[in-house]
Amino acid sequence: MKKIYVFAILLFLILSLVIPVSANTAEAPLVVDLIAGQNEHAGDIKVWDDSTSLYVLYETVNPWCLTETHLAVASSLDGIPQANGNPIPGQFPYKNTHNCATNFLYTIPLNKDVCQIYIAAHAAVKSLGSTETAWGNGLDFSGNNWGTYFLYKPNICMFTPTPNESATLTETPTNTPTSTSQQVPQPICRQVQRQQIPLLLPRQILQQAHHQPTPLQIPQPIPRQVHRQRTPPLLPRQILQRAHRQPVPQRTLPPPVNQR
Repeated sequence: MKKIYVFAILLFLILSLVIPVSANTAEAPLVVDLIAGQNEHAGDIKVWDDSTSLYVLYETVNPWCLTETHLAVASSLDGIPQANGNPIPGQFPYKNTHNCATNFLYTIPLNKDVCQIYIAAHAAVKSLGSTETAWGNGLDFSGNNWGTYFLYKPNICMFTPTPNESATLTETPTNTPTSTSQQVPQPICRQVQRQQIPLLLPRQILQQAHHQPTPLQIPQPIPRQVHRQRTPPLLPRQILQRAHRQPVPQRTLPPPVNQR
Protein backbone atom coordinates (compact mmCIF):
# COMPACT_ATOMS: atom_id res chain seq x y z
CA MET A 1 0.00 0.00 0.00
CA LYS A 2 2.83 2.35 0.83
CA LYS A 3 4.52 1.69 -2.53
CA ILE A 4 1.28 2.52 -4.38
CA TYR A 5 0.96 5.78 -2.46
CA VAL A 6 4.55 6.80 -3.28
CA PHE A 7 4.05 5.85 -6.94
CA ALA A 8 0.89 7.99 -7.12
CA ILE A 9 2.74 11.00 -5.73
CA LEU A 10 5.59 10.57 -8.23
CA LEU A 11 3.13 10.24 -11.10
CA PHE A 12 1.35 13.41 -10.03
CA LEU A 13 4.63 15.33 -9.89
CA ILE A 14 5.69 14.08 -13.33
CA LEU A 15 2.34 15.02 -14.88
CA SER A 16 2.47 18.46 -13.29
CA LEU A 17 5.81 19.05 -15.00
CA VAL A 18 4.78 17.64 -18.38
CA ILE A 19 1.26 19.07 -18.72
CA PRO A 20 1.44 22.80 -19.48
CA VAL A 21 -0.46 25.24 -17.25
CA SER A 22 -3.50 26.71 -19.04
CA ALA A 23 -4.60 30.30 -18.68
CA ASN A 24 -7.68 31.26 -16.69
CA THR A 25 -10.32 32.57 -19.09
CA ALA A 26 -14.06 33.18 -18.99
CA GLU A 27 -14.57 29.75 -20.57
CA ALA A 28 -12.12 28.05 -18.18
CA PRO A 29 -11.84 30.15 -15.02
CA LEU A 30 -10.50 29.36 -11.57
CA VAL A 31 -13.48 27.95 -9.64
CA VAL A 32 -13.85 28.14 -5.85
CA ASP A 33 -16.82 26.82 -3.88
CA LEU A 34 -19.14 29.35 -2.24
CA ILE A 35 -19.78 27.84 1.21
CA ALA A 36 -22.82 28.98 3.21
CA GLY A 37 -23.14 28.38 6.95
CA GLN A 38 -19.70 26.64 7.00
CA ASN A 39 -20.95 23.45 5.34
CA GLU A 40 -23.54 24.21 2.59
CA HIS A 41 -22.55 24.52 -1.04
CA ALA A 42 -24.42 27.62 -2.19
CA GLY A 43 -22.65 28.19 -5.52
CA ASP A 44 -19.24 29.08 -6.99
CA ILE A 45 -16.77 31.96 -7.21
CA LYS A 46 -15.18 32.10 -10.68
CA VAL A 47 -12.02 34.16 -11.32
CA TRP A 48 -10.13 34.97 -14.52
CA ASP A 49 -8.27 37.84 -16.17
CA ASP A 50 -7.39 39.19 -19.62
CA SER A 51 -4.04 40.84 -18.67
CA THR A 52 -5.90 44.14 -18.15
CA SER A 53 -8.76 43.44 -15.75
CA LEU A 54 -9.51 40.87 -13.06
CA TYR A 55 -12.99 39.33 -13.13
CA VAL A 56 -14.70 37.81 -10.08
CA LEU A 57 -18.08 36.21 -10.72
CA TYR A 58 -20.53 35.13 -8.00
CA GLU A 59 -22.90 32.32 -9.05
CA THR A 60 -25.41 30.51 -6.86
CA VAL A 61 -27.14 27.17 -7.24
CA ASN A 62 -30.80 26.44 -6.60
CA PRO A 63 -32.32 27.22 -4.10
CA TRP A 64 -29.74 29.85 -3.05
CA CYS A 65 -29.61 33.45 -4.22
CA LEU A 66 -27.54 36.56 -3.45
CA THR A 67 -28.68 39.42 -1.22
CA GLU A 68 -25.26 41.01 -0.51
CA THR A 69 -21.73 40.64 -1.86
CA HIS A 70 -18.46 41.99 -0.42
CA LEU A 71 -15.13 41.55 -2.21
CA ALA A 72 -11.54 42.40 -1.22
CA VAL A 73 -8.60 41.99 -3.62
CA ALA A 74 -5.06 42.77 -2.42
CA SER A 75 -1.42 42.00 -3.11
CA SER A 76 -0.92 40.77 0.48
CA LEU A 77 -3.02 39.36 3.27
CA ASP A 78 -2.59 42.56 5.26
CA GLY A 79 -4.31 44.45 2.43
CA ILE A 80 -7.63 42.78 3.33
CA PRO A 81 -9.49 44.77 6.06
CA GLN A 82 -9.24 42.87 9.35
CA ALA A 83 -9.57 43.32 13.10
CA ASN A 84 -7.49 40.98 15.28
CA GLY A 85 -7.15 38.58 12.36
CA ASN A 86 -10.91 38.59 11.60
CA PRO A 87 -12.00 39.91 8.18
CA ILE A 88 -14.50 42.84 8.13
CA PRO A 89 -16.74 42.42 5.05
CA GLY A 90 -18.41 45.80 5.62
CA GLN A 91 -15.04 47.49 4.97
CA PHE A 92 -14.23 45.57 1.79
CA PRO A 93 -13.65 47.99 -1.13
CA TYR A 94 -16.05 46.20 -3.53
CA LYS A 95 -19.61 45.60 -2.31
CA ASN A 96 -23.20 45.59 -3.51
CA THR A 97 -26.73 44.60 -2.51
CA HIS A 98 -28.97 42.34 -4.60
CA ASN A 99 -32.60 41.37 -4.86
CA CYS A 100 -32.08 37.61 -4.68
CA ALA A 101 -29.72 37.55 -7.69
CA THR A 102 -28.27 34.29 -8.94
CA ASN A 103 -25.03 35.88 -10.27
CA PHE A 104 -23.02 39.06 -10.13
CA LEU A 105 -19.73 40.06 -11.78
CA TYR A 106 -17.01 42.37 -10.42
CA THR A 107 -14.47 43.89 -12.84
CA ILE A 108 -11.29 45.12 -11.16
CA PRO A 109 -8.20 46.77 -12.71
CA LEU A 110 -5.34 44.27 -12.77
CA ASN A 111 -1.99 45.19 -11.25
CA LYS A 112 0.56 43.67 -13.63
CA ASP A 113 3.35 43.96 -11.06
CA VAL A 114 1.67 41.47 -8.71
CA CYS A 115 1.80 37.73 -9.35
CA GLN A 116 -0.04 36.53 -6.24
CA ILE A 117 -3.44 38.06 -5.52
CA TYR A 118 -5.27 37.55 -2.23
CA ILE A 119 -9.05 37.39 -2.67
CA ALA A 120 -11.67 37.41 0.08
CA ALA A 121 -15.16 36.86 -1.39
CA HIS A 122 -18.03 37.24 1.08
CA ALA A 123 -21.75 37.03 0.42
CA ALA A 124 -25.08 36.93 2.17
CA VAL A 125 -27.25 34.23 0.58
CA LYS A 126 -30.89 33.33 1.09
CA SER A 127 -32.65 30.02 0.78
CA LEU A 128 -36.30 29.34 1.60
CA GLY A 129 -36.61 32.46 3.70
CA SER A 130 -33.41 31.96 5.75
CA THR A 131 -30.24 34.00 5.25
CA GLU A 132 -26.72 32.64 5.73
CA THR A 133 -23.21 34.03 5.56
CA ALA A 134 -21.09 32.60 2.74
CA TRP A 135 -17.36 32.73 1.89
CA GLY A 136 -15.31 31.70 -1.08
CA ASN A 137 -13.64 28.52 0.17
CA GLY A 138 -9.90 28.71 0.87
CA LEU A 139 -7.51 29.43 3.71
CA ASP A 140 -8.50 30.55 7.19
CA PHE A 141 -7.70 33.95 8.61
CA SER A 142 -5.81 34.09 11.89
CA GLY A 143 -8.87 35.28 13.86
CA ASN A 144 -11.68 33.37 15.51
CA ASN A 145 -14.42 33.58 12.87
CA TRP A 146 -14.61 31.20 9.93
CA GLY A 147 -13.89 33.74 7.19
CA THR A 148 -11.61 32.45 4.42
CA TYR A 149 -9.56 33.75 1.48
CA PHE A 150 -7.91 32.19 -1.58
CA LEU A 151 -5.02 32.98 -3.93
CA TYR A 152 -5.03 33.76 -7.63
CA LYS A 153 -2.11 33.91 -10.08
CA PRO A 154 -2.62 36.13 -13.17
CA ASN A 155 -2.10 34.64 -16.61
CA ILE A 156 0.87 36.85 -17.38
CA CYS A 157 2.75 35.31 -14.45
CA MET A 158 2.18 31.73 -15.64
CA PHE A 159 4.32 32.10 -18.76
CA THR A 160 6.81 34.84 -17.86
CA PRO A 161 9.03 35.40 -14.81
CA THR A 162 7.59 37.48 -12.02
CA PRO A 163 8.52 41.22 -11.97
CA ASN A 164 10.70 40.64 -8.93
CA GLU A 165 12.56 37.84 -10.69
CA SER A 166 13.00 39.96 -13.84
CA ALA A 167 14.38 42.82 -11.79
CA THR A 168 16.79 40.49 -10.07
CA LEU A 169 18.02 39.04 -13.36
CA THR A 170 18.41 42.38 -15.18
CA GLU A 171 19.68 44.46 -12.27
CA THR A 172 22.95 46.27 -12.97
CA PRO A 173 25.46 45.81 -10.14
CA THR A 174 26.69 48.99 -8.47
CA ASN A 175 29.74 49.77 -6.40
CA THR A 176 27.68 51.03 -3.46
CA PRO A 177 27.71 48.40 -0.68
CA THR A 178 24.37 47.46 0.86
CA SER A 179 23.43 45.74 4.10
CA THR A 180 21.72 42.86 2.26
CA SER A 181 24.48 42.06 -0.22
CA GLN A 182 27.94 41.73 1.21
CA GLN A 183 30.95 40.52 -0.66
CA VAL A 184 32.45 37.56 1.10
CA PRO A 185 36.21 37.29 0.55
CA GLN A 186 37.16 34.19 -1.29
CA PRO A 187 39.83 31.98 0.28
CA ILE A 188 43.26 32.20 -1.32
CA CYS A 189 44.21 28.93 -2.87
CA ARG A 190 47.60 27.72 -1.85
CA GLN A 191 49.70 26.64 -4.77
CA VAL A 192 51.61 23.46 -4.08
CA GLN A 193 54.51 22.74 -6.36
CA ARG A 194 54.76 19.08 -7.11
CA GLN A 195 57.84 17.41 -8.43
CA GLN A 196 57.21 16.04 -11.88
CA ILE A 197 58.49 12.52 -12.41
CA PRO A 198 59.85 12.01 -15.96
CA LEU A 199 58.13 9.44 -18.07
CA LEU A 200 60.14 6.25 -18.40
CA LEU A 201 60.46 4.47 -21.69
CA PRO A 202 59.89 0.69 -21.82
CA ARG A 203 63.61 0.11 -22.18
CA GLN A 204 64.34 2.12 -19.04
CA ILE A 205 61.61 0.24 -17.16
CA LEU A 206 63.22 -3.11 -18.04
CA GLN A 207 66.62 -1.82 -17.00
CA GLN A 208 65.29 -0.78 -13.63
CA ALA A 209 63.50 -4.11 -13.21
CA HIS A 210 66.75 -6.10 -13.85
CA HIS A 211 68.85 -3.78 -11.79
CA GLN A 212 70.01 -5.51 -8.62
CA PRO A 213 70.19 -3.47 -5.48
CA THR A 214 73.69 -2.57 -4.38
CA PRO A 215 74.70 -4.64 -1.34
CA LEU A 216 75.24 -2.77 1.85
CA GLN A 217 78.93 -2.03 2.29
CA ILE A 218 80.05 -2.40 5.87
CA PRO A 219 83.11 -0.31 6.62
CA GLN A 220 86.14 -2.45 7.50
CA PRO A 221 87.92 -1.74 10.74
CA ILE A 222 91.17 0.13 10.37
CA PRO A 223 94.05 -2.18 11.45
CA ARG A 224 95.94 -0.94 14.44
CA GLN A 225 99.52 -0.25 13.68
CA VAL A 226 101.89 -1.78 16.24
CA HIS A 227 105.28 -0.21 16.44
CA ARG A 228 107.87 -2.94 16.93
CA GLN A 229 111.42 -2.28 17.81
CA ARG A 230 113.60 -3.27 14.97
CA THR A 231 116.79 -5.20 15.90
CA PRO A 232 119.77 -4.12 13.88
CA PRO A 233 121.47 -6.92 11.97
CA LEU A 234 124.50 -8.46 13.62
CA LEU A 235 127.82 -8.65 11.96
CA PRO A 236 129.76 -12.02 11.89
CA ARG A 237 132.11 -10.72 14.50
CA GLN A 238 129.29 -9.83 16.84
CA ILE A 239 127.73 -13.28 16.28
CA LEU A 240 131.02 -14.99 17.35
CA GLN A 241 131.34 -12.78 20.41
CA ARG A 242 127.86 -13.69 21.57
CA ALA A 243 128.53 -17.36 20.92
CA HIS A 244 131.60 -17.32 23.19
CA ARG A 245 129.74 -15.54 25.91
CA GLN A 246 127.13 -18.25 26.24
CA PRO A 247 128.19 -21.34 28.30
CA VAL A 248 128.75 -24.43 26.25
CA PRO A 249 126.55 -27.27 27.41
CA GLN A 250 128.49 -30.23 28.79
CA ARG A 251 128.08 -33.52 27.08
CA THR A 252 127.26 -36.45 29.30
CA LEU A 253 129.13 -39.58 28.26
CA PRO A 254 127.46 -42.94 28.64
CA PRO A 255 129.00 -45.36 31.23
CA PRO A 256 131.73 -47.70 29.96
CA VAL A 257 130.70 -51.14 28.92
CA ASN A 258 132.60 -54.15 30.62
CA GLN A 259 134.08 -56.39 27.98
CA ARG A 260 134.85 -59.93 28.93
